[in-house]
Amino acid sequence: MGILGRGFNPHEEVSDVEAGGRSGGEAPQARGGEGVRPVVESRRTLLAHPRMRVDEALLRFPSGATQRYVYRPRGKDVVSVVALTERGTLLLVRQYRFPVDDWTIELPAGSVEPGETPEEAAERELLEETGHRASHWARLGTVWQSPAASDLRHHYFLARGCRPHAPVKADELEAVECVEWTEEELRRALAGERPLSMQVHAGLALYWLRLGRLR
Repeated sequence: MGILGRGFNPHEEVSDVEAGGRSGGEAPQARGGEGVRPVVESRRTLLAHPRMRVDEALLRFPSGATQRYVYRPRGKDVVSVVALTERGTLLLVRQYRFPVDDWTIELPAGSVEPGETPEEAAERELLEETGHRASHWARLGTVWQSPAASDLRHHYFLARGCRPHAPVKADELEAVECVEWTEEELRRALAGERPLSMQVHAGLALYWLRLGRLR
């Protein structure tokens, strides 16, 4: 079996959401392991920006020790899409990221806007960034994106049977180019030919786990 599922079958039983359908709202909130949580003695905002907020909390642990913890409270949840075409190729996006000063390869992704479900956001982002629509959808899972620094939740979806639907609209502030990779191109990148975004690795891992093919 190939990295993308050689002989990709658009009717394979991995979908829980038909095109245009919904899987029933938010993913369940997982609870952590046993243990006594620290007491939050104070909290203040260090930075308030339209695109970022940074808070500081003073925590007191059962031992009596204290710690000042700097973190980013969750604003909007985000979604990423593992998008497979009818040919079994993978749709990705190429865009410039200033922090790494390079053009990166990522999954189609974006924020869940107010009033949207994660499923609706995934469909919208796939269309906006790749110009494609999918015939079948499945929720792959929800993860904490960076739990040491933020409580942001990242929802992953599988979109199958993707077909071109509309041209990608140009954005002068966020140039996004849709690229279509074969299994061999993905293999070379995963082998270290070029760095990939962490969300590509996470999305593919969730996809393979869903298929029972992680090995």
